[in-house]
Order: sequence, then structure tokens, then C-alpha cells
Amino acid sequence: MKEQPRKRQISADHKKVIITFIIGILCGIGFSILVFVNLFTLGYYKLSYGTKPNRAPETVLLSRNRSLFLDNPYLKRIYVVDDSRYVSSVAFSSDGKLLVAGGFNRVNVWNLETNELLCDYETESGWQTVTPIPGKLAMVYGGNQDERLDKYDITTCHSRNITRRAGRIKAITFTPNGQNLISASDDNTIKIWAISTENWNTSTDKLLRTIISPADSLVVTPDGKNILSSSKQDVVKVWNLESGKLERSLSKQTRSAVISISPDGQTFVTCDSWKAYVWDLKSGQLVRTLSESGPIRMTAFSQDGSKLIGGDDSLGVIYVWDNKTGKRLHKLQAKKPSSIATSSTGLVATGQKNYIPYPLNVNVLVHQIPPK
Repeated sequence: MKEQPRKRQISADHKKVIITFIIGILCGIGFSILVFVNLFTLGYYKLSYGTKPNRAPETVLLSRNRSLFLDNPYLKRIYVVDDSRYVSSVAFSSDGKLLVAGGFNRVNVWNLETNELLCDYETESGWQTVTPIPGKLAMVYGGNQDERLDKYDITTCHSRNITRRAGRIKAITFTPNGQNLISASDDNTIKIWAISTENWNTSTDKLLRTIISPADSLVVTPDGKNILSSSKQDVVKVWNLESGKLERSLSKQTRSAVISISPDGQTFVTCDSWKAYVWDLKSGQLVRTLSESGPIRMTAFSQDGSKLIGGDDSLGVIYVWDNKTGKRLHKLQAKKPSSIATSSTGLVATGQKNYIPYPLNVNVLVHQIPPK
């Protein structure tokens, strides 16, 4: 009888090699799909605004400063903060001509009129929180990985350290007159600083007082008299700016990692994991609740106070509501908003979360706030 041919046995090592090879192919296919979806979404931004869909934008400028813009009724600018898949902070200058964005170890400043990148500043302090100094071509920034606070002169590109003992920064904001900086850090403190912007060659900045309280977000009332702090662990609190004393604590329902205040100082907004709540500052009573089909993670008021804008990082949209009635006016397409700011010129900027590497990581969008 003839011997039956033996079946070839695959060794365990060969099986590991084959499995690794298959996994590598699947990962490559998955990455290619992500890149395609990212390009497809960028090409179809126009579809969200009622114009004819195109696989490539009709008008695109890719300049040396790595900024993109599309000819679109509402979407005015698209920017890239290099090496930052997540833009943790955006802010406009007082006149609305400059946009500041903070990413990972990097701070960028653009001139919105010329589309020019004015500053591309590298840091070593992690995710950056940025805020312009009111009335000045300067800004302050701080990171979440060290205890530094720095100020930066945009006109001269000169940086000066304010302090190396500020704690890991979670939020910063200025008083309307630009004389005082308020910072919140992970050591459960709120610090009030006197900031000099006249003589950058000498350090005259000083810490005025320290408040012991957890805070994830800070705002200053338009009259410059009070600080509002919010936290996931604590209620919204109202502090006297001059004395640093607690004036009152608001309802426990106001616990929130983000807070925004209206330009007239009469209302403020908090967000939980899903909804946004509008509160009367004087009485502390709930005015209305804003609810959409996705979670509202961040809010900002238009500078004229007529509209409230919110970002949904799950569905990738920006909501625009009427501030008086709470009626939704518009829904703008975004990617994954992670931070939000409005300008005096009627713009809204959103930093984006994006997991596609450069050059595809469009992570700052600037929209014109639509009319009613």
C-alpha cells in the first residue's frame, strides 16, 4: 500500500508570523480608510452649507504658513497647528484681528485679515491654555505639564516668564482692563496676578492673592468686580476680585467643567455631560435648559450677546441659539470641537480633536456666526 502524504504541520512560530502579518494588513487598511474619510469630509464641507458638493474645495489656498481657507458663506478659515492632534484652547484678540491657538507644546497666532502666521512658538509644558491680553498685542499661556506661566509679545516675538510656581495650568483669563490675570491650577488654587505689559525687559509681575478652591474654568464679570469659577467636583462660586473672598456659592446643579458669561453679565452658562444650562447670575436661578441630539461640551456668547454658541464633540457640530428665547438658529458642521471662542467681528473659532497626523490634521476652524 502506498503511504498517504503527510499533512504539513504549521509550527506555533509560523502561526504567530502569519497572524502578525494579517494584523499589519488590517491596520494598514484601517489607516487608509481613516485618511480617506478625513479627505472626504474636508472636501464635503461645502455640502453642509447648502452648496453643490465637490470632491475638492473650489477655492483652496495652502500658503507657506500652513493655513487653509475655503470660499464658503460661513466657514472662513481652516488652520493647522503642527504636531497637535488636539487644540486645547482658542482665543481672539480684543479687536478680533488675531486668533491664538494652543496645542501640545505649541502656541500659534494668526492675523485673520492677511491670513499670516505671526507666531509659531514651541514650549515644553504640554497642552497649552492661551488668552490674549486685552488691548495689547500680547498673550499669556500656560501648560498642564509644568508650573510655568509666560507672557508673549506678538509684535517682537519676545517671551518672558511670569512665574515657575503657578501649578499645572487648567484655566486662565484676564480682567477687562488687562491689569489682572487669574489662573487656576491642579493644586486646587486660584491665583490673582498683577501683570505689566509696558516694560518687557523687567519683571514687575507679582502674585496678589491665592484662593483655595478647585476650578476647571474661570470667567470674570464684565464690570471686573467678580470671578466665577466652576469645577466638576464643586459648585459654581462667585469671588470678590479685589479681596479674594467668597461672596456666594450657587446651586449644586451648576457643577461644570466649563463656564461662560454673557457680555452684559446677567447670565452665565454651564455644561454637564449632555446639556447646557443658562442661569441668572443675580438670583442664581435656572433660566432655561438647552438640549440637542448630542452632548454640549462647551459654550460661548457672541460679543453682542444676541446668540449663544455651543460645541458638540460627539456629532461634530456647532449649535447657534437665540440667547433670549433659546431657539436653535443654526447648526454648523465641524469635526470634533474641543475649545471655542467668539470675536468682536462676529466670528466663532473652534479648536478640534483630530487623530490623523499632519498634514491632514485640520484642527482650527473659523466660522462666521450666521445671521438670524
